[in-house]
Amino acid sequence: MQRVRRSALEGRAQGQRVVLLLSLLAADACAQAGPAKETVLAPNSSIGVAMANQRISVQAQTDTGRVFKFNECEFRISAATQSERNQGSHGIYHGFYEGGQDFKKRLLLDGCQQLRTPRFREAQVHLPSEAFALEWLRRKSRSTDGRAIVHPGLVMTWQYRPALDSVSVDIYRACVNGKPVEFSKLLPQGEPDPVRVAMDGPMLPCAAVPQKVAADTAVGLRRMWHEGDRMQLDAAAHRVKTNGQPMPP
Repeated sequence: MQRVRRSALEGRAQGQRVVLLLSLLAADACAQAGPAKETVLAPNSSIGVAMANQRISVQAQTDTGRVFKFNECEFRISAATQSERNQGSHGIYHGFYEGGQDFKKRLLLDGCQQLRTPRFREAQVHLPSEAFALEWLRRKSRSTDGRAIVHPGLVMTWQYRPALDSVSVDIYRACVNGKPVEFSKLLPQGEPDPVRVAMDGPMLPCAAVPQKVAADTAVGLRRMWHEGDRMQLDAAAHRVKTNGQPMPP
């Protein structure tokens, strides 16, 4: 009888451990789900820029569905949600390589250029201060063909590489303390954006995030900037050495 009672107690305890384990697993799964995506364009809104020989536009159809246009080329994109922050930003992205005869025929029929790799990113980035946001903007613009500052916090950059049949567009909303950064008030008057911009529809507000997000972003970006500056100095020193010229003082 005692053996039967002990077996019953052991079975009940085992069942309680299983319930507790399942509860912990469920809680862990919720924790790993992470924050919701932080996009910029509200559904049915769009943004576009026009230059001398390039026209780029992005239209939001749904939360993650976008119509991406480059000159005469049009791509309907189902963007993926970032699983984690990338250089402080969290949103959606799309990047792929599409080739083959069928794709080339479609481009020719549509009057497109030979564009095979449209890349797109749309995200919010939360920064610790306006001064840091200005540094972020200037460094972000260095590696692109151009930029457009549209509304408070909204920055669009692009890069076209004909040799690679590639075009990339990034749309960011820069936020400080839950509010979009007003770059137009921070930039000197002699630093305009010489492009025509068309904006239609609303943008999504800055998401509410813990202050630690902005602090961690600053740490990561400063580390990346420092490494980039060091590599540029090393490359410049190597060029001077290769040309047989003395190092500058």
